[in-house]
Amino acid sequence: MECILCQKPMNLSYNGKYYFCLSCLLASSGQKFDSHVYDIDYTKNYIEYEHGDKAMMLMDIRTQWVKDFLPEGSTLIDYGCGTGLFLRCLKNNYICCGYDVNESVINYAKSKNMIHRYFNDPNTIPGIFEGITLFDVLEHFENPLEEMKKLNKLLLDRGLIFISTPNTELNPIDSIPDDWRHFKPNEHLHYFTQYSLVRLAEKSGFKILKTDFRESEVRNTYENNIRCVTMVKL
Repeated sequence: MECILCQKPMNLSYNGKYYFCLSCLLASSGQKFDSHVYDIDYTKNYIEYEHGDKAMMLMDIRTQWVKDFLPEGSTLIDYGCGTGLFLRCLKNNYICCGYDVNESVINYAKSKNMIHRYFNDPNTIPGIFEGITLFDVLEHFENPLEEMKKLNKLLLDRGLIFISTPNTELNPIDSIPDDWRHFKPNEHLHYFTQYSLVRLAEKSGFKILKTDFRESEVRNTYENNIRCVTMVKL
């Protein structure tokens, strides 16, 4: 298998469940994206989660994160918006819309929020934006590089993208246990270190402005288990 970032051969690791690039430190499951994974049960899990205390704590963190960088009144799309909870939390601070591959979860989002527009087809997303949120989405892409290039085209010059994704920097792929809550080879098709995210940014027309682990305290299976990255379009 060839690495999507550096085109070098990847080594099979962790009992044959992931490939690992020794050059750019990207890990890949080698599986294809399957929309059937995101079925009705997936939607039900989303809906159940959004009613929990941790969900609202996470939304508070994400809302403040965006406000730290993006002026109020800016245009923003939540790409992989799920139930639309984050957009509902933003209220009227931004001119927002949402996209998700899961049609049933989009229908739920529409039923809960008539202010924002929601899309199930990426080809129907209108216009370009000043900000994109990509929370718990990057790892699901079959080809993150190509998807990031597409997202680049949805942004205005110097537009911002906010990414949260599982961090394997402290949990090398060869030592990740099966009970790690983010270990899902059929869903999480790629895992990133800081270095592989830098490479991804460079190759897709972005520059990393800041990296931190602000979500990890709420999602505390492992210390610093979620990396939060703010990128700017070059």
